[in-house]
Amino acid sequence: MTGLAEPSGVFVREAGEGLEVLVVESAAHRITRVALPADLRDLGTTVDDGAHRTQRPVTDLAPGALSLRVPFTPAPGQKLDDRFGPSTQLSVSATPASLLVGGDGTAVELDRDLTLATPAPGETLEGVLHVSARAASCDAFGPDGEPVEFPACNLAQQDWGVPVRITPDGAAELVLPLLG
Repeated sequence: MTGLAEPSGVFVREAGEGLEVLVVESAAHRITRVALPADLRDLGTTVDDGAHRTQRPVTDLAPGALSLRVPFTPAPGQKLDDRFGPSTQLSVSATPASLLVGGDGTAVELDRDLTLATPAPGETLEGVLHVSARAASCDAFGPDGEPVEFPACNLAQQDWGVPVRITPDGAAELVLPLLG
């Protein structure tokens, strides 16, 4: 398969007696059907186990002060892009809302001091801490070592739904790395 404009995804499906390959061409904003040669149609096995779902384990956190850190390192050759304003954003909320006493909302810093509710004696609070982080980075230097006049830029974004349990022996820090 040559001549495709930045293929970024592929989908194989049964079509009649053979298989059909659909390729996502990101640079051309299209999906292209690619015919398989007859001698390749009978090779291999089609496997479809359906969608997979994973669930994050419950994180035990201490009541009161919680340090939330979202470390971000731009990809090699990139730097944070603050040409048009802050290049990062962090949003925090909780379900139920009463789980988070302070520190909710949206701001540009990727580190935040939160305050978690304190359960009544003998009780345990549970819920979900919702964290959304994003960071914009752009090419720093071209192949010649000079700054890039029109850099290619990327937006790294991650949304976490962290199941939490508030317990006296829980952690006072939560680290959620944002990959660049």
